[in-house]
Amino acid sequence: MDYITSIYLIVCVFLVLVILFQQGSGADAGVSFGGGGNTLFGASGADTLLIKITTGLAVAFMCCAVYLTYLSKQSIATIDGRGSISATLPDAKPKIIEPTTEATNPAESQNK
Repeated sequence: MDYITSIYLIVCVFLVLVILFQQGSGADAGVSFGGGGNTLFGASGADTLLIKITTGLAVAFMCCAVYLTYLSKQSIATIDGRGSISATLPDAKPKIIEPTTEATNPAESQNK
C-alpha cells in the first residue's frame, strides 16, 4: 500500500505542475494584438502535448484513488472480519443511574 501511495503523491504533484504550465483560454487574445506567442513547442505543439500529459496523469490519478479506496476497504474487512469499523470497538454498556429519594436542592442539603 505504501508503494501505490507514493505513486499517487507523485502523480498529484506532476498533475498540478502540468495544469499550471497550461495557458489559460484568454491568453490567445494577446497574439491577435501583436504580442508574440510561446513557440517553444511549435505553434500548437505545446497545447496538444500538455493536454495529452494532463489526460494521462488525470487517468492515473483516478485509477490510484479508486485502488487506494479498494485497499482501505479490504484492510478494514481484515481487521474485524465483517467490514465494519464498529465491530472493532469494545462493547460498552451504558451506565444506568438510579434516581435517589434524597433532596437535590443544595440549599436543603446544607440545612441538615
